[in-house]
Amino acid sequence: MDKLPPAQKRRCILYFYHGLSEKEIAKAEGVSQQMVSLSLDGALKKLKKYLKL
Repeated sequence: MDKLPPAQKRRCILYFYHGLSEKEIAKAEGVSQQMVSLSLDGALKKLKKYLKL
């Protein structure tokens, strides 16, 4: 996860480790839920690429 940009890393931690919903993350960060969703999707794609899955 260290290779992810700060926002994607933070959102992954909040979503996967702390169990926050996309809506909760969006509200806390003052962004749209769609932005969080796209960010998480992009992060997963990057992680899969790094792990070569």
